[in-house]
Amino acid sequence: MTAEAVGEETGGDRPATTWDGLPVAADLPYGAAVVVRRPAGGAFEYLLLHRAHQGAQYEGDWAWTPPSGARQPGEPLFPGALRELQEEAGLVGLTVDAVDLSGQWALYLAEVAEHAVALIDPEHDRYAWTTAEEALRRCAPDTVRENLRRTAVLPPVRIAFDQALRERGRTVHALRVDDAECGSFGYTVSGADHGGGGRAELDWTVGESVHGVPGLLTRALWRHLCEVLTVAEPGVAQVAVEAGSAVDRRAALAAGFLPTGGDGSGPLLTLDVRRVFGG
Repeated sequence: MTAEAVGEETGGDRPATTWDGLPVAADLPYGAAVVVRRPAGGAFEYLLLHRAHQGAQYEGDWAWTPPSGARQPGEPLFPGALRELQEEAGLVGLTVDAVDLSGQWALYLAEVAEHAVALIDPEHDRYAWTTAEEALRRCAPDTVRENLRRTAVLPPVRIAFDQALRERGRTVHALRVDDAECGSFGYTVSGADHGGGGRAELDWTVGESVHGVPGLLTRALWRHLCEVLTVAEPGVAQVAVEAGSAVDRRAALAAGFLPTGGDGSGPLLTLDVRRVFGG
């Protein structure tokens, strides 16, 4: 049984163990779902795995789900999601975007061209690539369907960053979406050469071409963290942002940032690099 199923059946509380008796992390998020989709005739097909626990003919709650599972105690968020993707579907080396890491269960999206799926663990007995409509019909309860609904509205995009420019100690990368420049991300770093770990102050400027696309700011921020900042600045242990608008705040929270100070309602949010990415 997946830890998600255990949590559902115990009223939504943190499950103590996974279906096979492994401990579950005590801190949020307790686990992750990675929705995997591939292009098919102008639309997408979605990867669903069928749980073997109640037999091959079972079609009720938790019978069909995207690759998902619990996070182990002390396990970083993103490596835990990648582990589940490999263990459950044999998928490695994919570009995986954050959709929302702020809830009890983190949600990611991976888009593939042609990848062979290999059912490695005994938890699943078969898989299927289905349309979004069929995936919504098969998946239950609604917590599973909601993950599919949230990812189905996200359009396919190509996200890239231009070569860095350095301006008075600040590093700036132009953001390109589908080859069009539509904003920039910039940061400054302090303390990276000292034993306590460095801190990056991150900011961005984007227009309606980003704000107007569901989930795009979160995905662009996530890509910058994964592919740019943490790669170029391995000494950084914490990333801070001043989220000046509700849209920026929501995007940062979805990408793994947490509120700081007081009641947590202020604009300052921080991301613990080790908590999210490991290392």
